[in-house]
Amino acid sequence: MVEKTAVFDYRLPFKVKKERQMTTIRQENRVKTIGLIIIIFIVAVLLLMIGLLAYVGPEGYFFPYPAIDTQFTAGYSEEGFQQIRPGMTKQEVLNLIGPPINSTTHPHWKYSDDNAFPFWDFAWLVRGVTFDDDGNVTDVTQFVAHD
Repeated sequence: MVEKTAVFDYRLPFKVKKERQMTTIRQENRVKTIGLIIIIFIVAVLLLMIGLLAYVGPEGYFFPYPAIDTQFTAGYSEEGFQQIRPGMTKQEVLNLIGPPINSTTHPHWKYSDDNAFPFWDFAWLVRGVTFDDDGNVTDVTQFVAHD
């Protein structure tokens, strides 16, 4: 019977060391790749934002949220405003959308104003109601102002 003896592979420590180095290099490359993807994503988002602002421009219409630069009165709702019709009384208008920005003794009531957005000057939504001398609605004003 032949006795088997263990053979020492003198290259083993070098192979283990090389495998550890390769694993470390792969991990470093993975971290670098993830970092690069994050940087590309951030740059893309910034370019998109700059491009959107350049497309919209000063006093431009911001289509994702048209009322971004519009300051509405407390109690105002677009649904209530859309229900206002010529012939309605001041009290009916007050019940639907509350008091205006300006005085209720004025014949034209403003329900919106400019400059709600602090970092850019977008177009804003004008909302108003005009009354006759008897206190009945004669005109409902709604448009986009680019001023």
